Amino acid sequence: MEQNCRTFMIKIMRIIELVVAVLLVIAIVTALLFTIKDTLQLTLKGSFSLDLVMNACLMIVIGVEFVKMLILHTPESVMEVLLFVVARYVVMSHSGSLEILFGMISIALIFFIRKYLFDKTNKEEKE
Repeated sequence: MEQNCRTFMIKIMRIIELVVAVLLVIAIVTALLFTIKDTLQLTLKGSFSLDLVMNACLMIVIGVEFVKMLILHTPESVMEVLLFVVARYVVMSHSGSLEILFGMISIALIFFIRKYLFDKTNKEEKE
């Protein structure tokens, strides 16, 4: 009985995750369309801002990676979301050099983890 309840709850949570993923995909497509529209309008007005476009595009990429993380449930997808979030912070924040240094160290650490921890576990699983 308890096992059936757990299985049922896991199925419900999976359905909720998929609903959230679908809602996020709708929001991402909407954001993409608005980004294209805004970019065209800003270009035609002559007040184009690369910061605004890059910020919107990086948020869309983070959203896509987040949806992949919800669907795939792998540590690699979580690391990719973290990588894009940190990269967006480093690129888009207009903060001091210390924050940029910490961001770069974070990115290097994420790459280190991906290279040495995930590659080892993937090789062990294949063997």
